[in-house]
Amino acid sequence: MDCSKAQITKEIFNKALKFRLSEYEESVLIDSIKDEKVSREIGIDTNCLPQLTEMNVKVAAGLLISIASQPQIKDYLEKFFSMEISMSSMELITLLAAETDLPQEFIKNYILYCIEFCTKFKNAKEKDKPSNKVIRAFSVFVKGLIKHDNFNPRDIITELQAFCIEFTTVPEANALFKICLLYTSD
Repeated sequence: MDCSKAQITKEIFNKALKFRLSEYEESVLIDSIKDEKVSREIGIDTNCLPQLTEMNVKVAAGLLISIASQPQIKDYLEKFFSMEISMSSMELITLLAAETDLPQEFIKNYILYCIEFCTKFKNAKEKDKPSNKVIRAFSVFVKGLIKHDNFNPRDIITELQAFCIEFTTVPEANALFKICLLYTSD
């Protein structure tokens, strides 16, 4: 990679950590970071994942998809457990599950992490509670993983049902509960 291309890629990457990129910039960056050497050269590591996920989820997906078969993917997946639960982080997991063979253990643990995030704030002050928007998004996220056969909920059906019951006032949680019932009837 020549110096000017590396510099341009680095500039776009730094911008991606702070701002939403245009489709063109996104495309250029995704193509560039597919090269592991380029990723190392411009300083991409697990510490970048939270910011990159929130600002440019498609770039984060491109990065993780490009390293999915490499050993360092484990470090990136582990980073999800120290990140804030958000619409973007769930979207990223959904994109990864569609494009790669994510370990079931990771998906299960991430879902449990999300459940814990949502339920630990149940009795918190109103301003500290996760919004119904996050609860709805999480419910839709899990339903999508189940629907597309990316996740089998049998191992954590009790936890999923408890979550749905706790948030029974959220229609999407009720819909997830109905899906969970299909996995308890066997």
